[in-house]
Order: sequence, then C-alpha cells, then structure tokens
Amino acid sequence: YLNSWVFLTARNPLPKILSEAENKRRNLELEEVLSALNLKYHLGVGISEDEKWKEDSFFIENCTEEKATELAMKYGQLAFVCGERNKPALLVYTQKSNF
Repeated sequence: YLNSWVFLTARNPLPKILSEAENKRRNLELEEVLSALNLKYHLGVGISEDEKWKEDSFFIENCTEEKATELAMKYGQLAFVCGERNKPALLVYTQKSNF
C-alpha cells in the first residue's frame, strides 16, 4: 500500500558535475542503502522540462521525509521530491542554496 513516496538520486551533488562512472557508483551505493533499509524502490529518470538534462533516480515507496532528507544530505543533494497520498507533491530543500 503506497502512502508516501520520494524521488531521489545520488548523482551530481550541486555544484559538482561528476563523471558518469562516479555517478553510477554513487547511485549503486544509494541502491544498496535503500535495500539495507528494506525500502521498496523503482528505478526512474528525472528529466528537465526542456529534456536537455536527465538523471537516473529512485522512486522510493513509503519513505519518510525525514529519512529522505538524511539520504539526500548524505549524497549532497540540494533537494528531492516527495509526496503523500491525496496531497500535492513537494520539492524539499535540504539546505539553503546560493545557486
């Protein structure tokens, strides 16, 4: 039963743009962490509106915003998207940005 969800990646922690090999390694590590936490997830891709940018990501079922914030901060992510049943999706910032 899906009550909440998170969309998160470990790729390209702002302001850095990492190599494809490093990005793959980081996402594999995040995938191992999700498995160790017994969180059900699905592979996804975040795509910009103009479709010029995309990143492999994870759609994580029933993950709390607190746990997602912890994971996002661990992987240097400025923000992630999350949602709850019957509520609009939210963009959650993990830190203040100068970008």
